[in-house]
Amino acid sequence: MNTKTNRSQAAEVRRIGLAFAGLLWLGAIVTQAATTRYVALGGTNDSAGGYTSWSGAATNIQLAVNAATNDDTVLVSNGVYMLTNQLSIATNLTIRSYKNGAVDRDGTIINGNNFAGKPVTNRCLYLNYTGTLVEGFTITNGYMWDHGGGVYVNAGTLRNCLVTGNTAASNNAFGGGIYAKGSGSLITNCDITGNSVNYGGAGVYLTTSAQLWNSRLSYNYATNTAGSRGGGVYLASGTFMQNCIVISNTTVGGGNSFGGGIFFETGTAKNCLVIGNSAYCGGGLYAWFNNSTIDNCTFVSNRGGRTGIDLNSSGHTIRNTIACYNLGSDVIDMLSANYYTNCCFDIVTYGTTRVYPPWRGSGNIETNNPGFASLAGQNYRLAKGSPCINRGLNQAWMTGVSDLDGRQRVDGFSKQVDIGAYEFLPTGTMFLGR
Repeated sequence: MNTKTNRSQAAEVRRIGLAFAGLLWLGAIVTQAATTRYVALGGTNDSAGGYTSWSGAATNIQLAVNAATNDDTVLVSNGVYMLTNQLSIATNLTIRSYKNGAVDRDGTIINGNNFAGKPVTNRCLYLNYTGTLVEGFTITNGYMWDHGGGVYVNAGTLRNCLVTGNTAASNNAFGGGIYAKGSGSLITNCDITGNSVNYGGAGVYLTTSAQLWNSRLSYNYATNTAGSRGGGVYLASGTFMQNCIVISNTTVGGGNSFGGGIFFETGTAKNCLVIGNSAYCGGGLYAWFNNSTIDNCTFVSNRGGRTGIDLNSSGHTIRNTIACYNLGSDVIDMLSANYYTNCCFDIVTYGTTRVYPPWRGSGNIETNNPGFASLAGQNYRLAKGSPCINRGLNQAWMTGVSDLDGRQRVDGFSKQVDIGAYEFLPTGTMFLGR
């Protein structure tokens, strides 16, 4: 009996030991899987060593990407990397610029090599894995006939990049700078400027739940004279943008140009500043299909035949939003079928009829002076005494969220959100009563 018991116990100990050893072996594999690989123009292309040192670095980013496995990091030294084909990433990698231990966005350039007189026609970057992160690059001179002249994000994150001087060229092309598709696609903390598209979304085109955060879109240009849409950004199929500045973007095409700053099929914009954009219909924003949302945005000095916010459909939610000093009507509601909550507008038109208060909705303010800190100085924060302070409608999404300046969206004193993209920050000493 004791012998059998001892044998049984010994067998169990061996089984547990083997299982434990197996776990240790698996752990070793996981630990070994995360490798740092290096790219530098002065590297020696040590492919046998896997580009795992600066001295043996790849001179081509794609070589290091191809050698990498899941969870690896690829560090790219500063310099100009000229492409002959798009850089494709379909693995769970982090690819980051590097100079003296820091990210070097402006000094690390991925160049699509699209110069006048050259036959090269490739975009710069293609991301196709949800866990991928590309951070800290200038992405320029990309060219595609269809979508995504600079970057095509089918899945993954593009962060802290400058995307500039890229082109999508065909008559139905989308995304001159960036084309992003799918719920696993995120663009954040990027500058997207000086890109062009022949049809829609000169700066960024978002579709199928892709998201754009904390970015600046400027001087992008939709060029089709027969009609173009979305000089800054084009939102389709439930996409989302938050805490973005959309400034001085343009669509051309006369009466067929829509949404100089933002073009909505369906989507959501929150905490955005939309200024100085140009299109015939909706210099600031044009909404084509139904049921989009505009929350806590500010629209100023947008230009065109019909400017500010132009709604050509119904079921939209417009809350806590300022539209003032736009050329023409601040809001045009062509179907007279939308409601406004706690907004601040000057001129509102339903169809072709000027509408006086009350507009459809509640809590709205009609004024041509929302109380900006400095209209001449383009400071669209609220000054003391603004009628927009503490006049917004609190929403569940505001919890833990910052305004366009990074301040708490609902301040801790009044507990009431302001109207517009910025929260007013009171100064002085505050005493709490007991």
